[in-house]
Amino acid sequence: MYFRASNQVWSHLKHHSYEKEVSPLHHEHSCHDPSDCRSFPYFRRMQKRKKEPLPICISNLSISECLDNPQTKGWNDTIYVSAIDDTKLKIHTTHTPFNCCTTKFSQKINVQENDIIVTMHEDGDFCYCMCGHSVDFVLNNLEIGKTYTIILKHDNQEYFRFKVVFQSDTHLTLVV
Repeated sequence: MYFRASNQVWSHLKHHSYEKEVSPLHHEHSCHDPSDCRSFPYFRRMQKRKKEPLPICISNLSISECLDNPQTKGWNDTIYVSAIDDTKLKIHTTHTPFNCCTTKFSQKINVQENDIIVTMHEDGDFCYCMCGHSVDFVLNNLEIGKTYTIILKHDNQEYFRFKVVFQSDTHLTLVV
């Protein structure tokens, strides 16, 4: 490609040297120090992109068989809550009432802002008695320092709720 330059440009080019050694990977705007990058458009776009946290989910659900004889009243359940690491909270109940005949369970988790609703469903046979079961599960992808309200439900009925400020050393014991 040819272009026509004015006489001023040619005279300027004759009197100045414009040699510059450039390696094939060299870029005019390379950043060796990250603080130098802040003025470049690509870096600014990357800063604006906020890393989306992973969705809170439930894992390792296990529900025991009946722990005792059927009961109709007087439930005493203890709930142990403990952090496993910087993102996981284990919940263990000792005597949660479920139908005596149910052997199949499923769970559903619903997260609304800082409310975590864990609903346990009885998917098996039904009979007219209740017995205590131990329940274990892990909530994953929690954020350190954030306050959560954890709501445990049995089908459509709320069983228990509590607030916890999640820390890597969280340990709570709650009695229902």
